[in-house]
Amino acid sequence: MANRNKNINKYTLGKNAHKHNKNKKFKCKALYDKAESNENYKKIDPVHKSMSCKTNAPLYEAKKCIKKAILKKDNEIIGITFIHGSKGGTAISDWIRNGPLQDFLNTKNIKSRIWYRNDSETNIGFIF
Repeated sequence: MANRNKNINKYTLGKNAHKHNKNKKFKCKALYDKAESNENYKKIDPVHKSMSCKTNAPLYEAKKCIKKAILKKDNEIIGITFIHGSKGGTAISDWIRNGPLQDFLNTKNIKSRIWYRNDSETNIGFIF
């Protein structure tokens, strides 16, 4: 029990009152690159492909579509552009930009660079 005379806030709110109210913001690991071109990249829209099926797990389906597109890439494709939207596709963009996709690429020994130019699409450039 806290002493009322020394710390009234600790006495009234408890000792763990202000510990859990911090919102942790994820740091984006993808690079913002305005100069690089994505003209020869293959464009894929995983969000709308997964929403077209009558499933209740569109995020899982979109992740599966992204992984399949990366593993089926040809040698002549230098990169892939994923169109995920800036309002409805934030879960996909967070998954692509914040590290889990990079971990997947590292486990498959695919050297790549994840970058974006605007909020609605993310690019993966393959390093040969």
